[in-house]
Amino acid sequence: MNKAKKYSKQLDALKWFWCIPSAIMYAVTQIPFGKATAFGLAICFGAAFFIICSRGRMHIISEDIVKDVKESLKAFGQENSVFEVKGFSFGLVVRVYLYRANIKTPACTKAIMEKLSKGWYKNLVWVAQVVDVTEESQLKSLQKELDQALIDTLESERGKKK
Repeated sequence: MNKAKKYSKQLDALKWFWCIPSAIMYAVTQIPFGKATAFGLAICFGAAFFIICSRGRMHIISEDIVKDVKESLKAFGQENSVFEVKGFSFGLVVRVYLYRANIKTPACTKAIMEKLSKGWYKNLVWVAQVVDVTEESQLKSLQKELDQALIDTLESERGKKK
């Protein structure tokens, strides 16, 4: 099993044990601060524990995706790229901004899609967007365009389900 997959699964399981550190926090703070304050601290601590584990898992998955995509792009000599991995409740959105890939863009896109469809995280990736960027100043405008395309896709999916 891949190290990243193993750690991801461990963090995913661990986050559901938030009640154990919360109970410890409650027990330790009950006498000095009182029951109400201890309960509030325990809830905050449990929520923080859950969030830290969830974000740690997302970080591990994102790093592994970027590592795999970089590896597949090296075969085409495409070393200058910007990666963006966004987490949503329905899955991950992976964006790759290829810097001056020009005619290599279709081949790079195909390689990226293949890598994402074969990785251990394939069930977590909802959509992948690959764009060729000629200038660094284009990143913000392209990001807005891709955000709008994503919103349009979500709206059309929601329209199909109604």
